[in-house]
Amino acid sequence: MTDKITLIEGLFRNQYVCISELLDLKNKIETPYGYIKDITLDIQRNMGNKKKQDWLKKKLPVVLVNGIFGKRLDTALSDYSCYICIDLDYNLPNELSERDSDWVKHTSDPYVKMAFHSPRGGIKLIIQHDSLDPAFHKELYSSISGYLGNTHIDSKCDNLSRAHFISYDPKVYYNADSEIYHFVPASSTAKITPYVASKTIKSTGATFWKNLMLQPPKFKNPDQAIKKAQELSDRYFPVSRGFRNSNLFRFACKLHDYGVSKDDALMYLILRYVESDFDGTEIEGIVESAYK
Repeated sequence: MTDKITLIEGLFRNQYVCISELLDLKNKIETPYGYIKDITLDIQRNMGNKKKQDWLKKKLPVVLVNGIFGKRLDTALSDYSCYICIDLDYNLPNELSERDSDWVKHTSDPYVKMAFHSPRGGIKLIIQHDSLDPAFHKELYSSISGYLGNTHIDSKCDNLSRAHFISYDPKVYYNADSEIYHFVPASSTAKITPYVASKTIKSTGATFWKNLMLQPPKFKNPDQAIKKAQELSDRYFPVSRGFRNSNLFRFACKLHDYGVSKDDALMYLILRYVESDFDGTEIEGIVESAYK
């Protein structure tokens, strides 16, 4: 058994794999700048547009909490983790008050090691356990779900290689002194076989993971910051027809990270990008979302 987890560059991309720890995951989730925050806020401002949100979510890296994996397949397990992630889904905004109440309840639970919000506002609960045999993983998920007693738990998230999107959450919760959940199989005759780690999985794509967390550069004046953001936009996320809304949002987020005031950002973006079918009011709304 290991206390390591696996980060993968995307839901359908396995090129870059990072063998990591919970505190590193926490750091990535709460970092108040950069790619993960930009994409998460873009997802949240598109609440109600599930198709757009699903498209954006695929841009986020994912975490496989249940162990060390070479890729996102149950059969690719190298070592079984002492952590499990329970997924809680809500119909937002209709169940917002219920979600917030559950957050308070579960972050007060002595077994909850870590909790954070999913890109669309659900809750992820990470719990440490003492189960040694991944053959009982689905039963472990069911056992902990029964203990938590929450009707919003997604029972379909009980497979070993279940991936969870890594999303920005400044309220991420972490309890270094959480208790360990003791797992007892339902059958008294069940045979527990401690998992023996197989081949060693090494982290790849160090530059990719480093770039996710790069601190924004400091500029002498707003003009320099705007020029740099414009260069990045033109190269990586051009504000062109078909992608204007999302890419202008990323542009505005970059201006925010670079220390450009909201008023200066709004003036620049309106003067540069306003069109008859993309007016100043729409651009102002995008900037407001990026600067909240």
